[in-house]
Amino acid sequence: MRKTLAVVVAVILLLVVGLLLKSTPQLTESGQRDQAVVPAVDAAPDFGELAQSAEVVAQPGDREPESPDGEESGCVDVGEFWSEDKIQQNLDSIEALLPTWSTSGDPDLEFAAAVISHRQGGSHNTERLLQDHPHAGPAFWQLLTHCDRSRDPGGRCAVERLTAQAEDLDGGSGEIWRVLTNQWYDKGNEEQALLALERAVAAPLLRQYWPETIRILDNALRSLGTLDATDRIALAMALAANGPRNLMLEDRCASHAEKDARWLDACVAYGRRLESEGLALLDQRIGLVIQRDMAAIMGDQPGYQAAIERLDATDGPAALIGDTDPYLAANEDLFIAYVE
Repeated sequence: MRKTLAVVVAVILLLVVGLLLKSTPQLTESGQRDQAVVPAVDAAPDFGELAQSAEVVAQPGDREPESPDGEESGCVDVGEFWSEDKIQQNLDSIEALLPTWSTSGDPDLEFAAAVISHRQGGSHNTERLLQDHPHAGPAFWQLLTHCDRSRDPGGRCAVERLTAQAEDLDGGSGEIWRVLTNQWYDKGNEEQALLALERAVAAPLLRQYWPETIRILDNALRSLGTLDATDRIALAMALAANGPRNLMLEDRCASHAEKDARWLDACVAYGRRLESEGLALLDQRIGLVIQRDMAAIMGDQPGYQAAIERLDATDGPAALIGDTDPYLAANEDLFIAYVE
């Protein structure tokens, strides 16, 4: 099962990271960057959209034995695996449990109840987990990414409020400050956006909220005892997948670094950090794309070529499930393999 699921996830992630290489900035003979070929990409597609465009079906001959914990594994149709109807059906079956989960005292169940309630159209209940809760960091990440995608400029999504909460809740995470860079920029405050990016560079760690969120949700869903491994994986990933506008930083760096040395320095530093510290291959590739674009701006032909070569080395299913991303291949099931 883990081989089949790893390949499924690899194919889906390839569709996302392929966007990063859709248009590669070129260097002219004089070493200058050709501005016309750099697109402004607003956001990566969600997993539901990716599922519909993926035409990969595991063959019956690939079927593997029953897993040690008794969960049957086997061939997986990618479209069915990420089916929005199937995900919604499973969510509907859980909805009646949410009031009990939210007051259970179990951190994983409380977090899952808040995330699912929001997905089902309720208020963004993760806010109530921001005070003295073991999952306050991931809960804030859920709120932050909701605000980033909705572009709600006021109320709970006011960037001033989110920045103050970031200081109190998880000021050590560079990923939070990266998203706040987007939101200060949307507000029209480029200086605060740059300050947020510089804080992302200086942060002591790069916490990976997406895989952490998957692990928490998987733990909660396991308690049901009614979902097989495939349904659990699809549901946990679908709930966690609504992340920030990943490609916005690449676009801001491409448009500002040529005019402002502070943007150039911060973008180069954060691109290197994403490549070296990102647990997810998508983060590593975003970091490489930023480095590629910054090398083009600087007229650094060796650096430009090196970034392209490293991007090529992480392209394809073999790279996704091999040494480049050991989190997909090293351990006994997909979640532990991806998050540890």
